[in-house]
Amino acid sequence: MNTVGCGDSMVAGFAVAMARRKGPEEMLRLATAVSNANALTMQTGHFEREDLDQVLLMTAVKKIK
Repeated sequence: MNTVGCGDSMVAGFAVAMARRKGPEEMLRLATAVSNANALTMQTGHFEREDLDQVLLMTAVKKIK
């Protein structure tokens, strides 16, 4: 586990989701998943696509009222 670069990865996830014209919930979901996938490897700013796919399956965004 390596949390270095997770914030940068989260911003990158937001940017990709914005470029794909996703809604706010999907932006947050992708950003969170990319950040989490980054933490799963020892290499900073790198993740495996398979890890991202698995994390996306487990990531949900819930509106707070």
